[in-house]
Amino acid sequence: MWECIGGDTQQWSFQNNKLVYALDPTKCVDLLGGDTTNGNLLGLWDCWESESQQWGFDPEAGTIYLASSAHDASKCVRDARDSGIEIWDCNGEAPQIWQIGSMVGVAPVVVV
Repeated sequence: MWECIGGDTQQWSFQNNKLVYALDPTKCVDLLGGDTTNGNLLGLWDCWESESQQWGFDPEAGTIYLASSAHDASKCVRDARDSGIEIWDCNGEAPQIWQIGSMVGVAPVVVV
């Protein structure tokens, strides 16, 4: 996790419910091991059809949530600061609030 500078290595886009790395669109954000226990880390993995790579964005709440929890939006992406990005129960706290904007044709995801 680094401060946002808008560089190429910080560009991401939502494509087909996946959070795709712009520099290498064969790589997606993945809930490693598919384990939704609070604190489990997210990582970069080869894109494939897996529930652990399906994400949604709630523009009103500003949360990125695991699509398999969409019926109750119970699992969200959280900035764990020193340890990386993790899955956590959605609670609307600041480390779960994200902003999506466009830069150079992609939709970067920026922590607020």
